[in-house]
Amino acid sequence: MQEKLLNEGEDVKPLTQLNKSAILVKIFYLTDGYVETEIMHRFFKSLILLCLLFMFILLLGCAQEQRQNELSVFAAISLKDALTEIGATFIVENQVKVYYNFAASTTLQRQLEKGASGDVFISASPRQVVALETNGLLEAESRRNLLTNRLVLVADETAEISVETPTNLVVSEISRIAIGHPDIVPAGAYAKEALTYFGLWETLRPKLIFGTDVRATLAYVTAGNVDIAVVYKTDTTLTEDINVLYQLPPEAYTPIIYPAVVMKESPQKQLARRFINYLQSMESGEIFEKHGFTVLASK
Repeated sequence: MQEKLLNEGEDVKPLTQLNKSAILVKIFYLTDGYVETEIMHRFFKSLILLCLLFMFILLLGCAQEQRQNELSVFAAISLKDALTEIGATFIVENQVKVYYNFAASTTLQRQLEKGASGDVFISASPRQVVALETNGLLEAESRRNLLTNRLVLVADETAEISVETPTNLVVSEISRIAIGHPDIVPAGAYAKEALTYFGLWETLRPKLIFGTDVRATLAYVTAGNVDIAVVYKTDTTLTEDINVLYQLPPEAYTPIIYPAVVMKESPQKQLARRFINYLQSMESGEIFEKHGFTVLASK
């Protein structure tokens, strides 16, 4: 019986040897074309993946190089104006970027303890630095004590209030007194020490309004929300709308020290140390003193 090839819509034709050869060639061509297309598809897919990998490595390298020229500084908010001015010169001289995070020192301490990325920490009290050191978060032997400060009592310039001694704070004419929250703000902790020293803490408790940081405490006075605020002497340089009524004696509270440290996990330890050293330079010292700080001798 003669073999036949059935095609829809066509007459049945005998399957000759010539037809068989043509069919085999066609099948081979289609199969070979499919294999070739699949190989090319895999080749281009691999090429795209390699290009993406190369671009990722290139971008990662650029990001790391850029990060090498950036510094993250966590600093007590009382340092904001002085550090911003000093940092402007440091940025130009070292061709780097400096990013600041200003807040109450304890707030910054807690952020760093929770994993916030910082290279330098400058506190308004050694207490926060000791806490970070206890938790193993500081670079060994990186601490430098930079500055000192003083506590003063201030009032709005229009207020007819006089304070010759802290015991005057109990008079009825003074109904509201702002201090930083003692558990969060170093200025508040120092203020609590001073009021306790004079035996006034419990007596004045009903009058106290707690600020979230020393700048917020000062703002209570300038906004007319309180009669008196206990702030740093350096904060009095920020506005002419207040009067300094009284400077609390240094023996009434722990010395106000501003230590600067390098964070242990900082990828910029060398740049961080350079920044702290710059803060101890003569040029930086002049700016700190202009803002009311007392500069400590470098050790």
